[in-house]
Amino acid sequence: MFLHIGRSIVIPLRSLIGIIDYDSFISSEINQDFINIYREEGFLKNKITKDVKSLVLVEEDAKYYIYCSPISSVTLYKRAANPYEITE
Repeated sequence: MFLHIGRSIVIPLRSLIGIIDYDSFISSEINQDFINIYREEGFLKNKITKDVKSLVLVEEDAKYYIYCSPISSVTLYKRAANPYEITE
């Protein structure tokens, strides 16, 4: 199964590690440093824009990546927990 995380990005559920609320995560200076390192190393898959609501952690090819999503972490969690439900 797959999870649509917004911005025309779809990830396989088997590669999903975690879904994190962006505002809660970025409020810590240590986490800001973490994101900056991931960006510099090329592990941040897309740009952080003003509409980012959640971070999606995935494992691809034995490496860990972060996607920024404009969809809330609660909505993404619900989608991942019940991939058969059709939502509009």
